[in-house]
Amino acid sequence: MGKLFHRVTWTPNKDGTVRQLWETITDGTDITIAFDGLYRRKDQD
Repeated sequence: MGKLFHRVTWTPNKDGTVRQLWETITDGTDITIAFDGLYRRKDQD
């Protein structure tokens, strides 16, 4: 296995939620999604 690193991004959505996307990148080209989550305020339930 070559170099391995993680890229985590948070993207705000128009409805007030936030998407977290965690990607694992191997050898600079192979991308695997480790986590794809959606966060919302507790009072929006």
